[in-house]
Amino acid sequence: MSLISWNCQGLSLTLTKSSLRYFKSTLDPSIVFLMETKNKEFMVENLRKKMDFNNGLRVDPKGLAGLSSGLVLWWNDKV
Repeated sequence: MSLISWNCQGLSLTLTKSSLRYFKSTLDPSIVFLMETKNKEFMVENLRKKMDFNNGLRVDPKGLAGLSSGLVLWWNDKV
């Protein structure tokens, strides 16, 4: 079982999404934890499904900075 934990600072950026897909394909993590996603439910859930994670939790951002700028935890069925 492997885990990715990343302070990604903007999950909607093209470079961030392509990097995340690269990490997923090369490392095949069971768990992904993302900090500072700065995106709300719709975008995060679409990406979770595209990344083939069946399970997830998220904390939506409140503003663009500070303690609550978005958190995401995804895991697959192996966990």
